[in-house]
Amino acid sequence: MCGNIKILSVEVNGQIFDLRQTKQEPIMEKEPEKICRHCKISKPISSFYNDKASSDLHSSWCSTCARKAEKKSRIEKRKLLSEQSNKPDIGIVDGTLPDAIPVTLSSSVINDQEKRKKFFNRI
Repeated sequence: MCGNIKILSVEVNGQIFDLRQTKQEPIMEKEPEKICRHCKISKPISSFYNDKASSDLHSSWCSTCARKAEKKSRIEKRKLLSEQSNKPDIGIVDGTLPDAIPVTLSSSVINDQEKRKKFFNRI
């Protein structure tokens, strides 16, 4: 006898409906997942940034990995720029300094200039 079995939920097109409710709304709809190319973890598609250039319209890295990479890149750029700004841009090519830049030279730089002059005078 099958009279004692009650059907409480039905699955239709991947959505589960509760038959006890008056409104027929899906209980749980599975969000599509994607694997992050950086951390190799499967995450819901909502944790990926939108990217119109990709085939599925979402970036290949999850938003957490993308933020970490962006922060690291920003720090490296700041370091590089600070290192470049600390170095004087003298531009010694022919053994002389440009006249417009007043620079105090150490004895090693002066010796290098003298060595260059001697070398180029021999040629």
